Amino acid sequence: MTNVEVSKKKESDLPILLLNASRICNPVTEVLKKKEMDPKFKAVSSEFRRFLIGFLYVYGPLFESDIRGNVKINSSALAYHLKILVEAGFLRNEFVGREGKKFSKYHITEEGVKFLDFLGAKKELERLTHKTAR
Repeated sequence: MTNVEVSKKKESDLPILLLNASRICNPVTEVLKKKEMDPKFKAVSSEFRRFLIGFLYVYGPLFESDIRGNVKINSSALAYHLKILVEAGFLRNEFVGREGKKFSKYHITEEGVKFLDFLGAKKELERLTHKTAR
């Protein structure tokens, strides 16, 4: 609904508060703005992060360095994306001893698997890798 259409209606008929000529705000918009702050929303808003969830479902668990070896991305950018996915609950980070040092190993969580199932991607990924249901 455009501002022009809104102005043609009676004010009492509208559950809309006009803030200015270019912006309309209503209760639905306010709820959705709050949802934008949700870590899960932020996590799945990036195509690369959605890819990482699927990648770890198929090939994981993997160390961060192993992920980086298969994906062209610098270390700090990958760490940023992985952190967002961990905070949202789609991945979990485990510190594992390797070569005498502790390294981050990432696993997909049940929440991550549910997300892939919601997208309809889980079955396709299982067919690609001949995985049995997790």
